[in-house]
Amino acid sequence: MLTGGPTPGTPTTGASRIATVESWPVNVPLDYPYLFAIGTYRGLSHTIVRLTTDDGLVGLGEAFSWRDAAIVQTIADQVIGRNCDELRHDLATTITAPRNAYAQFEGVTTERAWAAVEIALWDIAGKAADKPLYELFGGAVRTAMPVTEYFGFRLGADENPRQIAESCSRMVSEYDSPAFEGKVATMPPADELQMLRLVRDAVGPAREIRLDGNLGWKLSTAIELLPALHDLGITGIEEPVGTWEEMAELRRQTTMPFSAHEPDFEAQARLGVPDTFVLSVLSCGGFAKTLATIERCRQAGIGFWFYSGEMGIATAACLQVAAAVEHVGRSQSLLRWHGDDVIAGGPARPHAGLVQVPDGPGLGVEIDDVALQRCVQRFADEGEYVIYDAPPIPRY
Repeated sequence: MLTGGPTPGTPTTGASRIATVESWPVNVPLDYPYLFAIGTYRGLSHTIVRLTTDDGLVGLGEAFSWRDAAIVQTIADQVIGRNCDELRHDLATTITAPRNAYAQFEGVTTERAWAAVEIALWDIAGKAADKPLYELFGGAVRTAMPVTEYFGFRLGADENPRQIAESCSRMVSEYDSPAFEGKVATMPPADELQMLRLVRDAVGPAREIRLDGNLGWKLSTAIELLPALHDLGITGIEEPVGTWEEMAELRRQTTMPFSAHEPDFEAQARLGVPDTFVLSVLSCGGFAKTLATIERCRQAGIGFWFYSGEMGIATAACLQVAAAVEHVGRSQSLLRWHGDDVIAGGPARPHAGLVQVPDGPGLGVEIDDVALQRCVQRFADEGEYVIYDAPPIPRY
C-alpha cells in the first residue's frame, strides 16, 4: 500500500514545459524465438518516446507497439508547451487502459501513446526532484523485484525437453535462480509432462515452478494433467484454459492458484478466479492507473505481478512501482533472453531471482544513443516482429 509521498498526478516539478517530443519505432530481438500458445515470439517492436522540457529535463517513455511512434507525433501538438505537472495530472484521470494484455497487440489507439507520455512525464518529475520515482511513490519497501526465470521450447536452442531442462540447470548453477515459469500448451501434453519432469529433476525439489498456458489447453486436457502437475509441485498456472468460466470449472478440481492478464474485477468476484492479475505499467495505462489497479487488487485480496515483455524503459517503470508497493508479488522475467536494449548498460539481468531497482533520478535509466540508433535501424531493416507469425498452434 502507498504510504506517504504525493498521490500520483500531484504537481511536483514547478513550471517546466514540454519543448520537444520525439518518438522512434525500434526492434529488440530475443536471442532465440520461443513458442507460446498464440504463435511464435521473436522479439519486441516497440516505440521509444523522449520528451525534453524548456529547461533541459529529459523524460523517457515506451509504448507497446511500433505503430505508436506515429501516434505520438500526431498528439505532439497537444503536448508541446504544456506544463509538465498539469499534463501529468490530466493524464492520471483520462487514459483508458486496454482491456487486457493481449489487446495491446490489436489495432491503433492513442491510449498507448498517452501512456508512454505519462511515463516520460513522471521521469521528468523524478529528475526535477533529483529522486528515484519510488521516493515520489512513498518510499522503498524493497531494492529489488523478485522474478521467475522462463523456460520453454525455443527455436534454435531449447528444442526438446532435455535441452530445456539443461537450460534450467544452467540458470540454477550460474545465476542461482530460485523460481521458474514454463510456457506450456505448445506441444502435445505427453511431451510437456516429460519436459516438466526433467525440469523438476534439473532444478531440484525446493525451487518454485509455475506454468504459463496463454489460454492454450482444452479444459479436458487441463483436468487430465492436474494430478501429474500436483505431483511435480507446480505452484500455479497462468491462463491454463481458454475462458474464465473454464478456469472456474478447473478450480473445482484443484486449489492450485491461477493468474490472468485481464483486470476484470467484476468477473473475478463472480467466478472466484483468477487469484492474481499479471499486468504492466504499459498495459495498465501509465503509472497512475497502475498504482490504482494494484491498490484495488490489495483491497479485493487479489494478487498482482508484473509480466515481462518490455524494453528497458518500461521495465524500469515496473521496477520503480515494485520498489514502492509491497503488494507486487514475484513477477515474470524474459530479460535473460533479450538480445539488446536502447538503455545504457543494456537489458537488466536477474541474479538469485532478483532484478535490481535503478536508484538514479526518475526512472533511473538513460538512453544509449548508439544502441537506440541500432534498434531503430533494425526495425527499418526487418520490419515488425509479428507476434502471430506462425501457423496457429492447435489447442491440446
